[in-house]
Amino acid sequence: MIENEFNTAKYYDDHAEVFYQDTVNADMSKIRERFESLMPKGAEVLDLGCGSGRDALAFADKGLCVTMMDPSKEMCERAEKLTGRSCVLARAQELDALEAFDGIWACASLIHVPEAETVETYQKIAKALKPGGILFTTYKYGTGEKMRGERFFYDMTEDSLKAIIGQVAELSVMDTWLTGDVRPGRGEERWLNAIVQRVEMEHD
Repeated sequence: MIENEFNTAKYYDDHAEVFYQDTVNADMSKIRERFESLMPKGAEVLDLGCGSGRDALAFADKGLCVTMMDPSKEMCERAEKLTGRSCVLARAQELDALEAFDGIWACASLIHVPEAETVETYQKIAKALKPGGILFTTYKYGTGEKMRGERFFYDMTEDSLKAIIGQVAELSVMDTWLTGDVRPGRGEERWLNAIVQRVEMEHD
């Protein structure tokens, strides 16, 4: 499935402007506010798979210190133009930070990480979060790996997500809930949302 994942990154490069226009005005404010309520003042936040830069811009406007990261060069360029901030060109699997972020916002981005690499990716996310830090993530609601058109997806249910995150000792699922797609005409699509926390590990 790795090859298909790279084809997915190429899809976003090839269709960047259409995807940008389709998502830049999508209203994620309610979920962002829930995430923001868990952040300390002036929090360091990573927008992991930032896409258009929509959410990074909103976080910055609220006084959060935002880092952007995306595997698509074309999307990085659009996010930089929108926000006036630099964007790290990298996949989620390449995240390499140690206790750097109070929060990681992974909105519709980890959906493209293959099952075989998902646990390791969450381990890297755990390392990148400060103790007590918060991850928000979303998946299309369903089961297993699949191709939708030219794009690779790994769908999740509440149980499958908890099973994956349960393999990472430092992470604990705080809450999950379902929403419709906020984009016009896509409301019938269901998304699994999750708030995950890096917990303090007990040492003997």
